[in-house]
Amino acid sequence: MIKGKRTRYKLFWMGNDKGTGGVSIFLAEKWVDKMIDVNRVSNRIILLKLMVGETIFTTISVYAQQCGLSYEVKDEFYDRLIAVAGKVGEKDSDEGLTSETSVSILSFL
Repeated sequence: MIKGKRTRYKLFWMGNDKGTGGVSIFLAEKWVDKMIDVNRVSNRIILLKLMVGETIFTTISVYAQQCGLSYEVKDEFYDRLIAVAGKVGEKDSDEGLTSETSVSILSFL
């Protein structure tokens, strides 16, 4: 836990030793017990799921560095991001929930 001025936070991080990537999510302590999954997809994509009541809230944090990268690396990043985002709302076999009970920020765009 990381202590803030009035609360504490849990840090979920994924990065690399080169310092050329890294992505994280800070979660306030009051929400930690609601967390049902964290998926560190890569050093540029992390996904966090919270169960609030009967609803699953999914947060995807990304670091989409563009400068100095080849088109191949950029395409690979966006392919992975699309694959991860496309799975948000699908039936989660561990919790037995359907897409009707899942909420995605993508549905608000």
